[in-house]
Amino acid sequence: MSRRAFDIAASTRRVKVFPNEKKIPVKNCKDNVELYLKGEEDEFGNSVKSVYENVNERWKVAVAVSDRGFQQVSFVNSIATTKGGRHMDHVTDSTVKQLIERLKNKNK
Repeated sequence: MSRRAFDIAASTRRVKVFPNEKKIPVKNCKDNVELYLKGEEDEFGNSVKSVYENVNERWKVAVAVSDRGFQQVSFVNSIATTKGGRHMDHVTDSTVKQLIERLKNKNK
């Protein structure tokens, strides 16, 4: 129930969520990403940062490093898609392709 309350707060505009009369401090997707990364550190002890892009009205994408392999949190029509799906494949493939191209160009 708690995770779902945070999901609702993050994925619905103009809705404030108060489970047990305590307001959830999440207003949008970016706030939710920051909660996932809170307290996480990289291999050098630095706080893990994310790159967040509000692609358009329907797509918001965040990327961060992880020492635990690929992990994803995704929603379609405000419903958590915990196993990913075609939309996650599309975002992942597009992101990796662009990252590889930038790295190739940087190392020329």
